[in-house]
Amino acid sequence: MMRVSVIHRLLAARRLWRVPFMAAGRRTRTMTGPGGLRAPDWAATHRHRKGGLYRVLARGILESDRSDVVIYDDPDGTVWVRCAREFEDGRFIPEKPASN
Repeated sequence: MMRVSVIHRLLAARRLWRVPFMAAGRRTRTMTGPGGLRAPDWAATHRHRKGGLYRVLARGILESDRSDVVIYDDPDGTVWVRCAREFEDGRFIPEKPASN
């Protein structure tokens, strides 16, 4: 039986529809919601300088050295964790909210 990490519990609590499970550093399976589709309200909060769109899910603390991290996902549902220092060094530019 695969152990579900704290990050996956956080994502499930936020009702994300597509969450890649990781085992030994490799993506092993994907959990999807109804119809295998991601939540319709996904909206990017940041754009990578190379063009990719991402949504920040949470900020956290890396257990091994107590450094700040940013937890974010992409439109395909892949969840990423990056050192906050790197996330805020200009690689990611905040997206302007869409006006209604």
